[in-house]
Amino acid sequence: MYGNKKKKSSRTYQKNTQNRMKITSLVFTFFIGVLLQYSPPFKLLSQLLIIFSLLTIIYIHIKNQASVAVPTKLWTLSCVISVLFIFHLIRLQNLYQLVRVPVYVFVLISVLFIIPYNVHEKKVLHIISIVFGLMVVFALPTEIIGTYQVGAFTISYTSGVAGFFNPNGFGMVAVIGTISSFSGIVSNQSSRVKVAFLSICITCILGVILSNSRLAIGLLVIGAVTYSAGVYYGSRTQTGIIIGGITAAVAFLILTITQPESILVKSILKYDRPDLWAASVQAIAKRPLLGYGFGQAPEAIGDFYKIKSPHNGYLNFTIQTGSVGLSILVSYLMLLLKRLFWNDDIDPAVGTLFFLMLLQMFFEGTIPFGWGVFPLMIQVCCGYIGLSCISKNKSTK
Repeated sequence: MYGNKKKKSSRTYQKNTQNRMKITSLVFTFFIGVLLQYSPPFKLLSQLLIIFSLLTIIYIHIKNQASVAVPTKLWTLSCVISVLFIFHLIRLQNLYQLVRVPVYVFVLISVLFIIPYNVHEKKVLHIISIVFGLMVVFALPTEIIGTYQVGAFTISYTSGVAGFFNPNGFGMVAVIGTISSFSGIVSNQSSRVKVAFLSICITCILGVILSNSRLAIGLLVIGAVTYSAGVYYGSRTQTGIIIGGITAAVAFLILTITQPESILVKSILKYDRPDLWAASVQAIAKRPLLGYGFGQAPEAIGDFYKIKSPHNGYLNFTIQTGSVGLSILVSYLMLLLKRLFWNDDIDPAVGTLFFLMLLQMFFEGTIPFGWGVFPLMIQVCCGYIGLSCISKNKSTK
């Protein structure tokens, strides 16, 4: 009797291990598919890889009858955001975008709940550091767009990954690779593995420096401090830093809009973001409640300014979904911060990347629940933070 139970337990453990290995490789395939979105020749291949990997993950999940204990509030807010987008698309009679919405909702729910439940966050962090590290390696020798003098040395800097990103985008890829590699260095016992992740870390830091992006360099410093706080002082201290950083960023945004000529604004923002943000606020004031609709930000800002991008994810989201959408988004983020505050089991790199993505949205037009590399990072981090029961579930498998 005892022998049969032991065999059955061993068989179950082996099956779970095989499933986790399969899902980890599928997550890797999913990330590759998303990255290929930025290369037009591979767009069809990227969509096939994304759909294949997500469908297979869901199939494995359902086959093993594993229940995902999705927090009700998170599930509700995610569905409301999706319904809000669908409402806008119907109102705009944009049939092409409307056909894409079911796929968008499917990807959002899958990334938020299914992948985080099935794959440990450390494995996903390791995959991210390897993929993003390789992107930096391939980018370093390409697209040299200039040099700058440091003492007796002339240093070149790059414009992006084979033309996929601008300097800020490439710098952010390198920042994400650096922070995620911290997890590989800290969590692994093998010295060889530590050296491998340390090599990725050094390469990505070099990428940040060579990107010549002030945003990326600043976020790398903030990220290193935030990660260290999470490692040595726990998630509550890390959450406090995140709340303080977001509060400071909101105050700076208000200062920029109200006093664009102030010394602080001029010293930090050297381009036309103050004018863009002011134009975005003017556009929001015309339709403050429900906004202009999904994908309509360029048209909305075009009436007030020559550049048709707000270069601020929160303003971008508000232009499209109005104050209703912004209030839902803020509620969602506050709920996640509450869960991060009480959960010491989450890898500090997840909280750090979540923070950096939120800060990045203040200076770039990334929509938090959109499509692409940076929105994907936000969604993955939201999934791991939101599923506060994830560690307990894994430990019982």
